[in-house]
Amino acid sequence: MGLENRGYMQDEPSFFGGPSSGSADRLIITIIIINVVVFLLQNMSVTVGEQVTYWLMLRNQELFQGQIWRVVTYGFCHGGFFHILFNMFNLYIFGRLLSQSMKTSEFLAFYLVAIVVGGLAQVVVNFGFDAIVIGASAGVSGLLLLAAMKFPRMKLLLMGIIPIELRWLAIGFFVLSLLSAGNTASGTAHAAHLGGAVFGIAYQYFHWNLSSLFEGRESVSKLKGIFSRKPKLKIHTPTGPSKKQVQLNEEVDRILAKIHEEGEASLTSKERKTLEKASKQYRQLNK
Repeated sequence: MGLENRGYMQDEPSFFGGPSSGSADRLIITIIIINVVVFLLQNMSVTVGEQVTYWLMLRNQELFQGQIWRVVTYGFCHGGFFHILFNMFNLYIFGRLLSQSMKTSEFLAFYLVAIVVGGLAQVVVNFGFDAIVIGASAGVSGLLLLAAMKFPRMKLLLMGIIPIELRWLAIGFFVLSLLSAGNTASGTAHAAHLGGAVFGIAYQYFHWNLSSLFEGRESVSKLKGIFSRKPKLKIHTPTGPSKKQVQLNEEVDRILAKIHEEGEASLTSKERKTLEKASKQYRQLNK
């Protein structure tokens, strides 16, 4: 498997067109803007706000009538200022953390599927209750668990004060969501949080590539094998490598291990240049 198959090494058209490094940063900002615009529409006036919320929210009654778009659109409207502030802040933090290792199309697919899975989980719990679901929490929960699995020892400041490793934050969040999933009276969609979190775990464990399912003629076979766990990626040089090439490959593997443990932000300028050099060499060999 070559370097170009690693997420952060892939060239991906930017969300707004033009060349890009493959980062989903612009997409994250776009998602935040869409959420803010919808929130403003929700609060523009009583009449407009009620209509916007009604047509975007997720509720079993409308869903069972065939209004299937709601399993996605509910994730773009919110119930109050602090609701959207908390979700968009965490979307930005965990999204930026993952953006350098995911193509734009892959990030979008992951985020939307996490919202759908979380929404469906809440639909099951809400069966028999007239409860509505709104908010991006399921998508954000998926990002949190995925980030924790990729960078478990990365430290964050909880509430801006308490240092905590990402893995412990994710475990605490997961346990809380699991214990509260059946509580329909709390006003919080814990089952949606749990659904998004479980999807994030499964995505990393099985090494899924969602955007590739719809590319090329092999889509059906890819879809059939989605639950087959893929082996970890390793650098492969088809012909006898030189001593320098072997050393470069070993250094790249060391850097990738560092990214896994500490996050992409921990890289030094020298390590970033090494990754760029390795990427250029591989592309030249495959021209």
